Amino acid sequence: MTLASYNDIIIRFLLAHVIGDFVFQSKRIVDTRNARNVIKRIRGNCIHCVIHLIILWILMLPFPFNKIIIPILISICIHFVLDYIKSTLISNNIISPDNIYIFLTDQILHLCVIFTIGYFTAIEIKCKNNILSILEFFFKDAYTIVLNILNNQTIITLTFLLLLATWGMGMFINIFLEYIQRKNQHGILVSSKIVLLCKKEKDTTDTGIVNGGFIIGLLERLLIIFSIVIGRAELIGFILAVKAVARLKKFDDDRFVEMFVIGSFISFIASIIIGEIILKMNIFHKFI
Repeated sequence: MTLASYNDIIIRFLLAHVIGDFVFQSKRIVDTRNARNVIKRIRGNCIHCVIHLIILWILMLPFPFNKIIIPILISICIHFVLDYIKSTLISNNIISPDNIYIFLTDQILHLCVIFTIGYFTAIEIKCKNNILSILEFFFKDAYTIVLNILNNQTIITLTFLLLLATWGMGMFINIFLEYIQRKNQHGILVSSKIVLLCKKEKDTTDTGIVNGGFIIGLLERLLIIFSIVIGRAELIGFILAVKAVARLKKFDDDRFVEMFVIGSFISFIASIIIGEIILKMNIFHKFI
């Protein structure tokens, strides 16, 4: 096993995790996973894990099927167990779904599983034969394109970094700000009833479009990364100015201003770090 092969496998596991946990996990799936009804809760977590399974299998297609099927299934089964335990604790009001420490602990556990399984998977993989050879006879051109993309570690790495910066950081910022808001409102963390109260208060005062702030955050971080990669860091000031003007009417609220600044700083710092990583790896340079 070489370091390159291990990195290639790990980045695919990480990309599947980011896509499954952040991009393709809708509010409906989250509500189903955290339902009080056991059958509904199991169904929600099964749907979530099946999505993970499909994504991970697609990303691992360049590798021999008999070498990856067991690690993939083990990874999905452990993912289901971890998520079901978390869902059960949330549904019974033992923990809050917006607790930042629970979120970080959950992600750390998933990462430990990914790095462990990825290590043993890399040891097993020693050849390039895979089940996609069956499709080559019927869809040779499409097969070649897809396989070239999946075999390109640069594309996989770039996709992972961009999704981490956009959806991943968006989820983290939302949970972190919700956590700060609840803690400041009541002084201590209590049951998830407070989360419902906060959401009701937010619904009565926020007249913006649904998920407008989240979408703005995605575009903001993409633009910051793009500005750094092309060597035009001064564009970050323009992005901040546009964002501030859009929220100008709410700047009379001290609490909103503080949350706005905290969220913006987290977003900017994460985007700058990931932008610098992409720049140092010369990923953008390989496409031009």
